[in-house]
Amino acid sequence: MAKTREIRTRIKSVRNTHKITKTMDMVARSKSARLLLRVNRTVPYFQKLCRLIHDLAESGGAMLHGLFAERKEIKKVMVFAVTSNRGLCGAYNARVVDATKKRMAELRAEGKEPILYVLGKRGNTAFRFIGMVPAMAFLTVDEKVTFDDSERISRALMNAYLDHDVDMVEIIYTHFEGRSRQMVRRDILLPVQKDSLDTGEHDHGKKPDYIIEPSVEKVLESVVALMFKTYFYKILLESFISEQLMRGIAMKNATDSAEEMIKVLSMKYNRARQSQITGEILEILGGSEGLK
Repeated sequence: MAKTREIRTRIKSVRNTHKITKTMDMVARSKSARLLLRVNRTVPYFQKLCRLIHDLAESGGAMLHGLFAERKEIKKVMVFAVTSNRGLCGAYNARVVDATKKRMAELRAEGKEPILYVLGKRGNTAFRFIGMVPAMAFLTVDEKVTFDDSERISRALMNAYLDHDVDMVEIIYTHFEGRSRQMVRRDILLPVQKDSLDTGEHDHGKKPDYIIEPSVEKVLESVVALMFKTYFYKILLESFISEQLMRGIAMKNATDSAEEMIKVLSMKYNRARQSQITGEILEILGGSEGLK
């Protein structure tokens, strides 16, 4: 009796876990779909900004902006790692942390000074555990990120670069390539790379004629910064899409494992129950034989 009661308790526990993991899988899928919609809405705006800067860059004006200025000698490199605030998302955080540690070791081997910036509680905890204390950590941003949140963080990166606190800004994040493929990637954020101005549009006709007031320099000061903030916002959205997709995969695997465990435990329970019933019948028969 004790054995069947124990198995029944385990089945109940696994079923409760199954409900939780299945719900988390559904929530993660829903969040990833909403984030993907936000990315799709952001891309056209980003492309238009890039197109404007690209057209102005043909005259060389855009390259005068400080965010495009490449340093002759690179001594300090900011490495910005994008992680999550919550776990249960597979190897999402571990892969970013490992890639960041590897990159910082490479920079030290090159004689450069890496400066660590981290987004996400999980990454902050992981780096501190191994003795790599971030110079700055952003711990309040998650998949509910707004453009204002992105602007606040990207402004800190721009100020560090423009004030010559660092000579280059790199970001390590999980790039969204599709629902079944998310890859850790390292990009150079600052100085702004000319390749990032690819708008995906290739017009071979007449180029637009802009009337710019008060001046090209003043307009570029705002537009280039806005382009960078939008690009950074898109990167964060892609990272959080990857997080939710990987969490959904992890929860789906946990749900499948729970279902399989319930089947195995149910078979054990049935066998134990049959054995118990057989034993009780034999006891009754033995007792009746003793009364004769």
